Amino acid sequence: MRPKHLIDFHVHCYPDHVAGKALAALTERYRVRPHSDGTVAGLQEQMARTGVEISVILPVATKAAQVQSINDWAASIQSEEITAFGALHPALTDPEAEVEEHLLAQCRGPAESIFVGDLDPNGSLSGLRRSAKIWSR
Repeated sequence: MRPKHLIDFHVHCYPDHVAGKALAALTERYRVRPHSDGTVAGLQEQMARTGVEISVILPVATKAAQVQSINDWAASIQSEEITAFGALHPALTDPEAEVEEHLLAQCRGPAESIFVGDLDPNGSLSGLRRSAKIWSR
């Protein structure tokens, strides 16, 4: 019988220097109580308390300009217990290049932020269609 693992497959963490600000904004906007301080170290403490063996971090880019630095950070925190996907944003001018040159080389896979950022307030699905085009290749 194969060993079973407890995996948390939807976690958000932030670089130490922005974690406090990000958690404060998210707590106010979504009215949820965070389970850690938003840092990787805080996540690892929570994992130890709860018996989670592997966490999958899904970064969020709220602006296209954030994507490369977020993906650099995501690549830097990979370990046996932490898997970090990369981030994309619908306003990237060359998302295919980000996928090919950055995400495939450094991160496990992309976590898209199609619901955040500069989407058409009238409900356009252009970001979603563009994302679908990227992943259908």
